[in-house]
Amino acid sequence: MNCTHSILLTDFINQHSLITREAAQALIEYAGDTACRQIELDFTGVDFISRSFADQFHKEKMRLWQTASKEVEIVNACDNVLEMLKAVSKTQDEPKDNSRQFAYIDVGSRPAVKRFLLSI
Repeated sequence: MNCTHSILLTDFINQHSLITREAAQALIEYAGDTACRQIELDFTGVDFISRSFADQFHKEKMRLWQTASKEVEIVNACDNVLEMLKAVSKTQDEPKDNSRQFAYIDVGSRPAVKRFLLSI
């Protein structure tokens, strides 16, 4: 359905901070139950989110997008909340270190191994 569902977080959590991974999972699960594809999370009154909450929130938000094509938009978040969400998204979205990968070369026979080793 092409609509926007708005959720005021202070109605959902009854506190001014979000700190647990379970809270992030519950929030995204609740938000995902709507028929709307656009979900607006209003962070008015939320002063703090923990790194654990932000990490799980990012994972759950991405999962919701990948599995249900639902987009979560954050509105009215204070600078502290936005900075934590940005910091976590940078650590999760960076490409993995590929320096431990190695090349596999099939040389086939002993003479081919000798030629290969002499060539390097």
